[in-house]
Amino acid sequence: MSVQRRKPLINCDIGELAQIDNRMFLPYVDLVNICCGEYASNPSIINTAIRESVQSKVKIGAHPGYPDRENFGRTSMEFRGIEFIESMLEQILYIKLLVEREGQALNHVKAHGALYHDLMKDKQLCSDFCTLIKHIDAGLKIIIPAGHPSKNIFEEFDLEVLEEAFLDRRYQSKTQLLSRAKENAVLTVSQMEAQLQLLLNGQLETEVEIVEHYTYDTLCIHSDSPNAAAGIKLAHTLIYGETQ
Repeated sequence: MSVQRRKPLINCDIGELAQIDNRMFLPYVDLVNICCGEYASNPSIINTAIRESVQSKVKIGAHPGYPDRENFGRTSMEFRGIEFIESMLEQILYIKLLVEREGQALNHVKAHGALYHDLMKDKQLCSDFCTLIKHIDAGLKIIIPAGHPSKNIFEEFDLEVLEEAFLDRRYQSKTQLLSRAKENAVLTVSQMEAQLQLLLNGQLETEVEIVEHYTYDTLCIHSDSPNAAAGIKLAHTLIYGETQ
């Protein structure tokens, strides 16, 4: 029996690469996480992503990451203290102001790549991040991995959390994705369908076990994953029972 009490929101990371058309995803998502320009992208791509998201009436979040274009923000950096705070301020406020210029409010923040995972492992980094968000806008929601104990830190700062599961990635454990360096870390469409069927039934298959009573608020697909467009349509169909 499913443990999900409501249909999960669908979210997607967009505005990263010029060759990816955001419009392939926007009809099927509830939330978008827009690149802030440090690990990828440029102002033209970012502004287009924001305008198209506003037109599609989806909720917009900032997707800040390590300033590391060479590795697409997917490698950890020794980036702490005032350098970290200044970078996060610059990235999040940049998206916030662009979204507000289009007449919409920023809804959430989701860290990108290695930063997303480092926030879950480094308590001081996570606390600095929470303090920063509180100063920017205490009403911003934060997307984090489902079931991760770091949720307690965000709640200590009275920040609303959305717990996230991934549609297009294989899991090493309940709270850790399998490294992209490993074979089959990114799922095919048929594998995404199998994973989604389990997730909708409140289960998660990892490399070591099948987790029961697995709960989450939102499902993510990366726009740069192979077959991402097919995967997002599949998710929308299975969750909402309809196609666009």
